[in-house]
Amino acid sequence: MSDAPRAVDQPPAGLRPPAAAPHRRSRLRIADVAAAVHLTPSHAMTVFRRTVGVTLGQYVTMCRVAEAQRLLLTTSLRVTEIAEEAGFGSLSSFYEHVSSACGMTPREYRRQGR
Repeated sequence: MSDAPRAVDQPPAGLRPPAAAPHRRSRLRIADVAAAVHLTPSHAMTVFRRTVGVTLGQYVTMCRVAEAQRLLLTTSLRVTEIAEEAGFGSLSSFYEHVSSACGMTPREYRRQGR
């Protein structure tokens, strides 16, 4: 098995938000998503999961982890700054999700990717 850091599963290309999306750090509400597509919240989440294959929460976490991976490998920002920039609500949540997705801590991921 390779020691290179592994990338988290990426969201489908058509569903990836731009890296500079101004809302990536804001709280995403199901009611807002549903209203934007003129569906009830329950039906919008069912359609989302059937289409994308994961729940909205899982998708948002995937996007945040992917952004954190990008920042870890391409910037010299501190890990705490990356957690905030990627949209994680706490440092513990950042470590939990990145470590789970990558199989190593964020610092190890950065060290092995450089």
